Amino acid sequence: MEGASCRTEPSPVQLLTGIVNDAKELVRHELALATYDIREDLRKTKRAMPLLGIAIGVAILGGLLLILMLVHLLHVLAEFPCGHAMGSLVVYWPSVEPCCSSSARTPLLASTWCLPKRWKR
Repeated sequence: MEGASCRTEPSPVQLLTGIVNDAKELVRHELALATYDIREDLRKTKRAMPLLGIAIGVAILGGLLLILMLVHLLHVLAEFPCGHAMGSLVVYWPSVEPCCSSSARTPLLASTWCLPKRWKR
């Protein structure tokens, strides 16, 4: 009866074959999971693209309105038509120098900054 209850241990070749088969199955499952994750991410990205387009459009519109607001603010502060000179202000900004005289006509902007002669009326 002792011989019937005794187990035979697997040989090292059988153990190594089992380990290799388990590794193959693990790699196969990992590749399937990675493929599923990539497909799921692409599906979520496709759903998010219209929202991203709307957000970019709103940001561009907000930027344009901010530029218009700055033009009107400069018009109020400097008392000269900034809409016509806004491009020149951006291009020639280094040519704006601090004022040395206190006889400026405009209340806020010209009391600290003098505009180039080509901008004055």
